Amino acid sequence: MKRGKYLVVIFICVGGWLLAGCGACRREPGREEFSRLTIFGARDTLLPGEMALRTVAVAVHEISVPTAAGLPEKVNMLADSLSALRFNGLEIEVLEITQDSVYGLLLKVNLAEDAAFSGPGSLPPYRSWYDFFQGSAGGLETTITLRATFLQPGLYGEWVDAVAFYYQGKPFANEEWAHVVLQGQIARNNYAP
Repeated sequence: MKRGKYLVVIFICVGGWLLAGCGACRREPGREEFSRLTIFGARDTLLPGEMALRTVAVAVHEISVPTAAGLPEKVNMLADSLSALRFNGLEIEVLEITQDSVYGLLLKVNLAEDAAFSGPGSLPPYRSWYDFFQGSAGGLETTITLRATFLQPGLYGEWVDAVAFYYQGKPFANEEWAHVVLQGQIARNNYAP
């Protein structure tokens, strides 16, 4: 009989604690909440049922951004982190987020060279976008990293619907870069990393 009484008392205490919420679990007034955004990279992977390697997007970093921050602020934090973590601090400038009649929220991103850049070989290796655009493997990795990171596949909630890339302030043109596919608008709902 005593055992049953103890179980009832424990049940009531635990139930009350859960209903009231534990002090450590409750959100403290003035404490900021954060969301997570993903920075992607690329990896060669043998997918189930396939006989050849395919380069796919993989999450390589997560960053925390204040949930209360506006979309432009979140995108800027993502661009700065992506630049620092994957592209040696090269400038990734968020030009604007506009409402597009076809794509919805369209993000425009400019990839800018350092002022000292005057062409191939003018800066040390991987200190210009030129080096990240070269070669089949390098160009593909750059393409996947930029597209997946700015489109955030799998993210639920408010985010951009499409992204358009610019290089040195001009719309990205693949005629200049054979190994990077960043021209036009890339829609989030059609993007499979």
